[in-house]
Amino acid sequence: MNEKAKSYAVCFFNGRVKIISKDNKQELVPLRALHEDQITDALFLNTEQKLLVTASMDQELKVSLF
Repeated sequence: MNEKAKSYAVCFFNGRVKIISKDNKQELVPLRALHEDQITDALFLNTEQKLLVTASMDQELKVSLF
């Protein structure tokens, strides 16, 4: 984990992602139904530009703006 990061993404089996603040452990953004299949990885997160790139089991990449 990047020690300088202020937030991180947590991926779930049902295609949901939560972006959580590292400082106070609060959920910043819930993202629902990003993928039809299980999310395997959050590849890139930039909370300043509100950008998240995720990958799923069916080898699909998604770029999400939040």
